[in-house]
Amino acid sequence: MTDRSGTPTVIVARRARPGSERAFAAWLDELVDESSRAPGFVGAEIQQPRAGEPNEWITVYRFETSELLDRWPV
Repeated sequence: MTDRSGTPTVIVARRARPGSERAFAAWLDELVDESSRAPGFVGAEIQQPRAGEPNEWITVYRFETSELLDRWPV
């Protein structure tokens, strides 16, 4: 397991409209793909909704430095 304790991170929560989850997931994949081209991008992960929050999707973005994260246009 990689230690990411010092990696600048942004956590974004978004809600999908009921019935549009498949299109929403595809849109999130496109956002992550676009973000991967940003300087300093380390990685991202998409967490699908949990039982307590059925429409909430969490995306975690990581960057090499705070400065590069601050320049991230998304």
